Amino acid sequence: MSREYLLSLSTAEAQVQALTSLRGIGEWTAHYALMKSLKVPTALPYGDVGLYNALFKVKNLPKKPSRAELNAVFAPFRGWEAYLTLYLWRTLAKR
Repeated sequence: MSREYLLSLSTAEAQVQALTSLRGIGEWTAHYALMKSLKVPTALPYGDVGLYNALFKVKNLPKKPSRAELNAVFAPFRGWEAYLTLYLWRTLAKR
């Protein structure tokens, strides 16, 4: 599957579906690829442990958030999920 093919798809959901149709590519990998390679601002790497750790640190979440809880945290930033993820990851590097 080529970068050009993925870019030709009309939505990020279609891109995720295309990537996850490949053996060994799960949802996290697909979203991470969209974030880092295709610069898709709505990509949200569900299942990312670093993201959960950052949310625990920043939002003091008592446990791993469910998908619905994660979506609720990101709702005010709809359209910019990948950027918020990057900022949250950066909080882990600060001491």
